[in-house]
Amino acid sequence: MIGPRFEARLLRVIAGDPVKLEADLELLCDAEIIEEAAGSGSTSSQSYRFTQAILQDVIYQNLLLQRRTECMGGSAPLSSACAATARKSSRISRCSGITSA
Repeated sequence: MIGPRFEARLLRVIAGDPVKLEADLELLCDAEIIEEAAGSGSTSSQSYRFTQAILQDVIYQNLLLQRRTECMGGSAPLSSACAATARKSSRISRCSGITSA
């Protein structure tokens, strides 16, 4: 499981497709699930953080046990799992009128 703040290079190691990773990170930023952390200027040291601590918990709790096990082992593309949750969260927010604080 990744923490509330995480390095993009960690995701690059885990993710199989760097192009998809960048698209997923952009989607998560657009959905206001994550944001670039302050002080992460260069792409080599780029880091992100969840915009709200509860989002990290909700995303993790929504992963199936098998998926959690894969993520803990580092063999699953975490960005894809989080991006799927972001798409779902974004649809729910639009339908319910909820916006991020």
